[in-house]
Amino acid sequence: MNSRNKAKNPQDILSNKYSNNTNYNVLLHREKDECVAYLGSDDENIYVDIFENGDYLGGSFLSLNDDNSINLYQTRQYHNTIVVFGDNTKTKYHSYTLIATGNHTEPLTIEQTIPDNNKILDIYLLDSKYNMNFDLEFHE
Repeated sequence: MNSRNKAKNPQDILSNKYSNNTNYNVLLHREKDECVAYLGSDDENIYVDIFENGDYLGGSFLSLNDDNSINLYQTRQYHNTIVVFGDNTKTKYHSYTLIATGNHTEPLTIEQTIPDNNKILDIYLLDSKYNMNFDLEFHE
């Protein structure tokens, strides 16, 4: 492996980013085309980190103490990358609906069942015409 590939290794970037957080561990990771997302946690928060072609796009976190620790994270490159992430342990939703809207186009509705493991990490790569709003609706 050359040094360029090593510098773009998401696991190395995560290890460096969370090196001072000894309680951090990766729970899930998902891949969709050139996009990779990692869901991690420690004793207080749940984290999402997103990479595209090995480059770090960004990340976010939610407190595990909040009543709703499920959210979406959006980045824009050549398309809209939407990552729905979180911990469903408290809320116990069975599914969610993601609604994407844009100018001059019909809304896109995506229905998704939440797996029994209660951790959520779903990646959606949407056409750039969906550039207005991304809403989540949860179903019990």
